[in-house]
Amino acid sequence: DRVRFLGWRGDVAALMRAADIFVCPSRHEPLGNVILEAWAYEKPTIAAASKGPSDLIRHNETGLIVPVEDADALAAAIGRLLNDDAFARAIAAAGRDAFLAEYTEKAVVAQYLDFFNRVTH
Repeated sequence: DRVRFLGWRGDVAALMRAADIFVCPSRHEPLGNVILEAWAYEKPTIAAASKGPSDLIRHNETGLIVPVEDADALAAAIGRLLNDDAFARAIAAAGRDAFLAEYTEKAVVAQYLDFFNRVTH
């Protein structure tokens, strides 16, 4: 259950489910966990090019990256997703696929086990 995995309950989970898009304009976002949460809910995602989101998002594929503190670029990205349903659905699905492949508990445990096997053999 993705809500339990994310630790979200009640109103926050309901808001995420109700959202059309997810926007993370943070100037400083070192890990990008909020991006993983948006992907888990299969939301088309826009983020400022801070460290975490830039490491996670493949621009125009699993989300949109805009320059930090560029309100015009952020507004344009929001408009693009709101006005192009097919593109928004495609990046939402690609983000969800990336989340399932690389960031669920099962996927992370498998990556650790693979790493331990490589370094001990």
